[in-house]
Amino acid sequence: EIFGPLLPVLPVEDLGDALRFISDRPHPLAAYIFSTNRTAVDTFSSGVSTGAVVVNHIILHFSLSTLPFGGVGSSGIGRYHGKSGFETFSNRKAFLHKSSRNLFDLDIVYPPETERKEKILDVVL
Repeated sequence: EIFGPLLPVLPVEDLGDALRFISDRPHPLAAYIFSTNRTAVDTFSSGVSTGAVVVNHIILHFSLSTLPFGGVGSSGIGRYHGKSGFETFSNRKAFLHKSSRNLFDLDIVYPPETERKEKILDVVL
């Protein structure tokens, strides 16, 4: 990955050669393809493991706060920008509150296991 004003352009024989070149290296933060061929774009998109695939542009992806920005593996864990960034840095907490007065709260779901409970569950399940 290069974070700077450089965009290396590497010659390859064909799309398969490009995908092999990419897959022989660590996962890129983003992968770019410039093409009007829909099949080539689809093959590229499904053939590269990356945080983002950008078609026919290089800066637009990063500048859109509605698109998550982040990598795969050593290229970066998590997603940043807008809602994705908020969720990345948030700790979602599960919370369950079961009423202690529930007519349908059957004792078969609680320990200890008994022969009677096993028979009931065998019939129900």
